[in-house]
Amino acid sequence: MLNDALIHYKRFNKSLFRGYNMNEVDEFLDTVMKDYTYLEHVLVKENDILKKEIEQLRGRQMWQRK
Repeated sequence: MLNDALIHYKRFNKSLFRGYNMNEVDEFLDTVMKDYTYLEHVLVKENDILKKEIEQLRGRQMWQRK
């Protein structure tokens, strides 16, 4: 699975002719890594909130059955 470390440490082979500008590639990967890390954090936080809501709803459901 892709993660911020894999993005950060991804390296590209240098080409003898018409290779990529290494600074541009590094800047792009930095941007991707930052966005990925942010989105991963948001999704984990949202997932935790939803898990808590599910627990609360299950508790209410159990209480209503009694």
